[in-house]
Amino acid sequence: PSMIPPSVVCLALAFVAASAWNDCAFPQVDWFALDEGVGISYSYALAAMNGKMYSGGYTKGNFAFVGVTDGADVNPNPSATLWGDTTSNVQSLYVAEVSSSGSMTKAWLFKGSAIQMGQIGHGRQTNSIDAHSGMHAMLDKQHIAVKGGFRQLLELPDGTLWSSASRINTNDQVPFVMKIDVSKTNGIGVGTTGWAKLLDDGHAGGAVVHSVDGDASGNMIVTYEGCGGFNASLTSYDSYGRPVQGARTDCAKYVMKLAAADGSEVWKHGIPTQLSSCRVITDGSFFCGWSMSASAGTLDFGNGITVASEASRVGIVKYNANGIAQWAKATASTSFADLAVSKTGTLLVVVGSPGGFGSAAILSRIDTSTGNEGNVLWMDAGGVGSHGFRGVEVTDDDQEVFAFGQVSSGSETLTDASGRSTTLRTRGSYEVFVVAYDASDGSGKYAMDGGGTGMEYFFAMASDPDTHDICLGGTTRSEYITWGDVRRKNVMYNGRPGEN
Repeated sequence: PSMIPPSVVCLALAFVAASAWNDCAFPQVDWFALDEGVGISYSYALAAMNGKMYSGGYTKGNFAFVGVTDGADVNPNPSATLWGDTTSNVQSLYVAEVSSSGSMTKAWLFKGSAIQMGQIGHGRQTNSIDAHSGMHAMLDKQHIAVKGGFRQLLELPDGTLWSSASRINTNDQVPFVMKIDVSKTNGIGVGTTGWAKLLDDGHAGGAVVHSVDGDASGNMIVTYEGCGGFNASLTSYDSYGRPVQGARTDCAKYVMKLAAADGSEVWKHGIPTQLSSCRVITDGSFFCGWSMSASAGTLDFGNGITVASEASRVGIVKYNANGIAQWAKATASTSFADLAVSKTGTLLVVVGSPGGFGSAAILSRIDTSTGNEGNVLWMDAGGVGSHGFRGVEVTDDDQEVFAFGQVSSGSETLTDASGRSTTLRTRGSYEVFVVAYDASDGSGKYAMDGGGTGMEYFFAMASDPDTHDICLGGTTRSEYITWGDVRRKNVMYNGRPGEN
């Protein structure tokens, strides 16, 4: 693991509209940033705003992102680096700010006490900021909304100490949400406009947070499941379908708004199904998605809004700023994985898969206009590779759609909504790719892959909706790392590119 530095990449995009794939010109890669040599860490989630990138994940020992360009390294601000015990195996959490030039300018440490048990990524997580969905830039452009979980102890930047000792549910992490004030050194607590909140308060059996985002006033929208009890004798199943001894009981699902000032509850409503990827727009209303199952029957979202469940369909619901459902529809004929929407609510795109693991993911634009809610405007089966599309983002000018995924050894052909194709070719066993589409009709604009001679494994994607910059985050095991014209030898490479 010490040979696996986390990697984040930012792509600066400057393209005119095109009617077909552009195979001759690609985005400019300004830099990528590596936590290289000083510690062990992983970038699990990203946010982007005001020309800056924010990365969140775990760290062991020390932490410092170094910006890598086609010239000299971009060193971090010395006051932003996080220092601990180099040989420690205790898992802490971090959120780091990286400037438009690739320099780490701030970092917030959430100091843990637990040691990771099992395999990172495929087993039970000890301390984590949730992969992919764990961070979002609030629409006020002053705060980052964060969700994650911990075990044992977690010390926050303002000195607050959380403990999991009194929980009856010992299977699951203690879930939390945070609003980080990116202008302040502590980020949360006294002297800031940020705060942190445990989400299992009032739920003795534990809780699971499914979505977090923030509106233009700094309020937070959260969806979660809270449980009244925990039965150690029952059997439950993890996300991979593996049996686990012990299960939460007496559970209910909720959507709620937390106040900008202190995280107190503004309102909370029960919901009939698990909602995720909830995204807020300028007027405070928000959209959420879920994977439909015919066996769920008719779902009642309140306010007279119901929808009949159908097999293998994406469900989309829109709420107003008070959490009152406005409409709910069965949309694209896929499962649901992720959702992005522009600040006006005009451009809404979802990602899902029509089949199981390894099937090509599909990108679908969904109509949000009055009288046409839920209609599919176009679909694009561009999510090639073993993991399909892992994320989707849109621009606030309603012009572009971005998605990212992973491809394995060899080449993969992407075909857009108009039938035109382009080919990706990998350098190693796994590479990351990003693709851009014209939002009006789903025609492809460009696709590019990046990574190295070994394996890249990325969970995170974010896009600055104003600058159109794209940021990707994960980890690299390659000897050489290449993104655009930026190439770097991995100084932590150990000669075993496929090693976990």
